[in-house]
Amino acid sequence: DVLSMLILLAALCALCVPTHGFEKVFSQRYAFAPHAAGLPWPALRAPSATALSATSAGDYLFIAGDQVMLFAAGQVANITLTPSLPGAVSPSTGLTLWGDVLVLVVPTSGVHAFRCDLAARSCSLQHSVARPDITEITSVRVAPTLVWIASSLGLHSYDPLSGTLVDIPTVVGPSPALAVSEDGSLIAVASFTITPGPGVPPRLRDGPGYQAPSGIWIWNRTSDDWQHFWAGGIFDANATALEFEGARLWIGTAVCVAWATPYHLGGKTAWLFERVGGLRENPGSVVGGLPNVNVTALAWDPLARAMFVSGPLGVSRYSAVSQTFEYFTGPRYLTSRAAPSPALALATNGRGCALVASDLGLAELCAANTTLAELAKRYGAMAPRHARHGLVADMSLTNFGDVTTDTYNNCGESDGLWSSIYLSGLALQYAVEPSEDVRQAAWSVFEGLELLNNVTGIKGLIARTAARVGERGCGEPRCTPDSVNKCFSNSTAMPGWVLMAGLSSDSLTGHMYAYPLMYEHVAKTDSERARVRALMANVLTYIIENNLHLIDIDGKPTYWGVWDPSQLNDNATWYEERGLNSAMIIGFLFGAYNLTGDDVYLQTANRLIDDHDYDINVVNARITAANDTNFSDDQLLLLACYLYWRYAPSPAYLPALRLAFVRTYQSLADERASLFNYIYAAAMRGYADTSAEIADARWTLQHWPAELVDWPVDNNGRADIRPNQDTVDFNGDTPQILSSRPLAPDERPTQRWNAEPYQMVGGSGFSELDPGAFLAAYWLGRYHGFIAAEE
Repeated sequence: DVLSMLILLAALCALCVPTHGFEKVFSQRYAFAPHAAGLPWPALRAPSATALSATSAGDYLFIAGDQVMLFAAGQVANITLTPSLPGAVSPSTGLTLWGDVLVLVVPTSGVHAFRCDLAARSCSLQHSVARPDITEITSVRVAPTLVWIASSLGLHSYDPLSGTLVDIPTVVGPSPALAVSEDGSLIAVASFTITPGPGVPPRLRDGPGYQAPSGIWIWNRTSDDWQHFWAGGIFDANATALEFEGARLWIGTAVCVAWATPYHLGGKTAWLFERVGGLRENPGSVVGGLPNVNVTALAWDPLARAMFVSGPLGVSRYSAVSQTFEYFTGPRYLTSRAAPSPALALATNGRGCALVASDLGLAELCAANTTLAELAKRYGAMAPRHARHGLVADMSLTNFGDVTTDTYNNCGESDGLWSSIYLSGLALQYAVEPSEDVRQAAWSVFEGLELLNNVTGIKGLIARTAARVGERGCGEPRCTPDSVNKCFSNSTAMPGWVLMAGLSSDSLTGHMYAYPLMYEHVAKTDSERARVRALMANVLTYIIENNLHLIDIDGKPTYWGVWDPSQLNDNATWYEERGLNSAMIIGFLFGAYNLTGDDVYLQTANRLIDDHDYDINVVNARITAANDTNFSDDQLLLLACYLYWRYAPSPAYLPALRLAFVRTYQSLADERASLFNYIYAAAMRGYADTSAEIADARWTLQHWPAELVDWPVDNNGRADIRPNQDTVDFNGDTPQILSSRPLAPDERPTQRWNAEPYQMVGGSGFSELDPGAFLAAYWLGRYHGFIAAEE
C-alpha cells in the first residue's frame, strides 16, 4: 500500500543521507598548459576556458580558444565537431548542453545544434539557424523542452529538436543576464530598455521607452504573466547575473545581491525583494555575510542546495541549509598565484561541485560530507614530512605551493614549541585510541625534545632548536659575543651540532605541557616513566636552583625566563608579565610534583602562593589593552592554566584560577580558538555554561584549511568585513588592517593557535605548517569528551 511504500522510501533515503559529520568544500586545481610551469597543480592541455557548461554525467564542456573541450576526472579532451564550422567556436561563443545536444550560439553567425557522443568525443551537426544580426551572446540556459538565449537583441527561445529559434517580443534590446527555473516555468531576464510594442504589457507601453536604469523581467510561462521591475529602489543596480534557487530569484549586481521570492495572493503573484549585502547592518540589508558583491555570475547546485557567486574577488558559496556564506579565492582554492583571484567563468554540475575558471586554470570546488576524525587522519598523514631529528619543523618549499619536490625542514626558533604541541596531540590520541604507531611517533618526538636539552650540555636547559652543522635551512644567523638569543652557536656537548639558545617562555610552556601528558598516557614501563620524569624534573630543578630564573648558555638569564617574586611583584617593568609568569611557574611546579612526588616542587608553589600571592596574580593574567594584545601569550596562558588546573594537588588551589578563566574568556571567547576553548571547558566543567565555547571550538576545527601551505591570502575588499581601524599588530609597533571579527581559519592566512585570528592578509606559498595545531586541539577535545568519535 501507499503507507508501506512511503516507509520503504524513507528507509532507503536514510541510507543515503549522512547521519553524522558536516559539509566541507575541498578544492582541486588544474593549470592551463601555457601557465603550468612553476605551478604545483596538474597541467591541462588547454589554453583557457570560457562558457562552462555541465554534462548529465557531472563533467563539464567549455570553450578553449577555437575548440570545444570536455573536462572529466581531471583530464581534458577535444570534442570533434562534424562539420567543423570554421569560426563557429571562439571565446565569445555561447555554449550549453541540452541532453546529448550541444548548442553553440555564435555572434554574427547563429545557433548550431550538434548531437553528441561524449564517450567518443564527437558531435555531429543537426540544425543551424543563421542570425547575423545577433552580435553578442550574454547567456545560454537550458530548460526541459527549450534552450533560452539572452543576446544583444533580447530574449530568444530555441528548440534543439526542430531547430526553431523564436524571438520573444517582450524583451527587445541588450539583455545582460538570464535565468531559467529548473522546470522551465519561470524566466528572468535583465533588459536595458523597454521598447513599446505588442509584446510589452499595456501598463508599460506608454511613452517612447525607458532607457536607464535597467530592469528585469520575470515571466511566468504557466500563466503567461509578465512582471517588470526597475533597478534602483528594491534592488540596487543593473542586474549583472541572474539565477533561480527553486522559485526564488537571485539578482546579482555590482553592489550586492537581491532575492526575489514569489508569493501567490489570490489570483496575483507578488515578488518580495530582499537585499543581501556584506553586512547585515548595511542600509536595507535583510541578510548579511556576502563577501564579494561585484557579481559576474551565479550558479545553483540543487544537490548541495548551494548558490555560487563569482566576481573579481573570487567565489562565494551560500548554503541554503546553514544559511551562511563561505569565501573561496587565491591559490588555496582557485588556480592563481595571488589573492584575491578573479573568477572568469562558473558552472555547477548538480552533484555538489562547481568548476571555476581563472586566467591560469580551472578549479573544481566540491562539497563532501566529512568528519573531524577524517580530517585528523588527513592531517596526521602530513606529519612525517615535517620530522627533523624527531622535532616538528616547518617545511620550506623551493617551488610555489609544491610539497612534493625539493623541500626541506628548516630550523625555526619555536621548533621545540611546535614539537611539544604535536606531542600533546599524540599522547592524547594514544589515550583515546591506543596504537603502536601512535606510541612510536610520540617517542620519536619526545627524543627530539630530549635532544634540545642534551645539546646545551646543561642539565635542565632547553635549546630553541638544534641541527647538524651544515644542515640545510639551519645555522644562521651566528651568535656574537654580545648575545646568544635567537642565533646559532656550536654545541660544546655534542660536537658537529649547532643550537639556538634564548628559549622563550611560550616554548618552555609547550615543553611543560607535553611532558605530563607523555608521562600519563604513553610511558608504560618504569624506565620510560623515569625518562620523562627526569626531563621535567631537570628543567624545574634548574629553574629553582637559579632563584626562579632560566639561565642561558652564556650564564645570563634568558629574556623572558623570570619567575622571581622580587621581579614579578616588585619591579614595574614586569607588571604586564606578572599574571602570565605566575600562572606558568605554578602550573610547571604542579606538573612536576604530579610526575615526581618531590615535595620541593609543591613547597615552592605553596611559598609563591602563600607569601607572594601568585594565585591572585593569575586572576588578571590576560592583557586586554587593544594596543598590546599578544596571541602567543594567550596560548602560553591557556597551556599553563591547563597544567595548573589538571595537576593541582587539591581543589582548594583552584578558586582564583576559575576566576581567571572567567575574566580571560570575557575577551577571548570571540576568537573561537579550539585549543583554548577545550581547556576552558574542561577546567570550568560544572562551574560555567561552556556550550557556546565547545560549539565554537568545533566550528573552528571544521573550518581548518584542508591544506597547510601558507597560501597567499588577501581579504581586503570583502564586503562582509568591517576593518578595525583601532588595532595594531600583536608586537604593538606596525599598524595593520585587521578584521573586527575573526575570520574562519580556511579564509585567513594559515596559522597556529598563537597567531592573529583577525589577520586579513598574509602568506607566500613557499612553506607548509605542521599539522600539530589541529591535532592537539582535536585530541584534547576527544579526550575530555567534547568531540565524539563519529563527529
